Amino acid sequence: RYVEHAADRYALEHTVPRRIPVSVPVTLFEKIGAMALLDPQPNPIVKAIFFPHPPLDERIAFCKRWRR
Repeated sequence: RYVEHAADRYALEHTVPRRIPVSVPVTLFEKIGAMALLDPQPNPIVKAIFFPHPPLDERIAFCKRWRR
């Protein structure tokens, strides 16, 4: 999950210009989650065992604070 988080950071820093509001990548993650029927806040045990990527709620929270 650490590597995937670093990949999210890299992608945001290199593909989202400053003039685009943070709501754009947040909306993107929400739409992807809805299309894939992802649980936005999975049980911590399920997350620890089965999740190779950060869960959707962590990715959205990171998007909201990455530019600060």
